[in-house]
Amino acid sequence: MTLLMISELNQNGVGDITHVFSGLITGILLIVVGVITLFRNRNNHVNQAFLGFLTGIGLYFCIDSSMFIYSEFAFDILNLLRDLSICCLIIGLSLGAFATIIIQYGKSTAFNPRILIPWVIGSVLLVGLGIIGDSLMSGSDHHADAHFEYSRLFLGWIGITGSMILFSLIITVNLLMLIRDSTADFRIRLLKILAGFIIIISLLLIFDIGFTLEVIESLIENLIIHISMHLGIIIGSILILNAFWSPLTE
Repeated sequence: MTLLMISELNQNGVGDITHVFSGLITGILLIVVGVITLFRNRNNHVNQAFLGFLTGIGLYFCIDSSMFIYSEFAFDILNLLRDLSICCLIIGLSLGAFATIIIQYGKSTAFNPRILIPWVIGSVLLVGLGIIGDSLMSGSDHHADAHFEYSRLFLGWIGITGSMILFSLIITVNLLMLIRDSTADFRIRLLKILAGFIIIISLLLIFDIGFTLEVIESLIENLIIHISMHLGIIIGSILILNAFWSPLTE
C-alpha cells in the first residue's frame, strides 16, 4: 500500500503532491485541535460540538486529499470517498453552528425537540443534496494525472455551498449577539472563536468554489496561495483552541 502511494505521488505533478500533503496535515491538525478542545472540558456540550466541527472538517480534508493518492481506483470507489468527505464537511459545519446555538440560548433550548429534530432533519437533507449533486468524472483539463475532476449540479450547490453559507451566517449572528452582551474577558474569547470560524469557513468556501470553477481553481493551485490557505485554516483552528484553553461556562 505504501509503495502504491509513493508511486501515485511520483506520477502526479507538484500541485497534486502539495494538495495531498497540505490537505492531510491540515486535516490531522484540525482533528488534534478538536480533541485538545474537548479535553479542556469533556462534559461540556459546546466543547463536544466543537470537536465534531473540527473533526468533520479535518476528515473532509484528509479524505478529499487521499483521492489524489488513489486516483487510479475505480470511479465508484472515488465517488464513495467523495460522498464520505461531503458528509463529514456538512455534519461538521452543522455541529459548529449548533455549538453557537448552545452558547447563545443554552442547552435546554438547543436540545428542545422542536429545535433539535428540525436541525437534524435539515442537516441530513443538506448532506443528501450534496451527495446527489456532486460527483467525480473523467476529465483531462484540470487534473490530467489524477484522471478525474469535480462535477457539481444545482442540488450540489444548494447542499454543499448552501450549507456553508447558511451555517456561517448562523455562527456569525449568534456570536455577534453574544459579543455585544458579554463581559470584557468573555468578549475577547468570543472574538477569537468568531475570528477562527470566519477564517476557516471563508477559506473552505474558496476551496469549495475553486474545485468546481476553473477561474478560481487556477488561483488556488498556485503553490504559495494553496499552502497559505491551508496555513490560514490551521491558524483559525488555533484561535478557537486558544479561546477554549480555559473551559467555557454555559
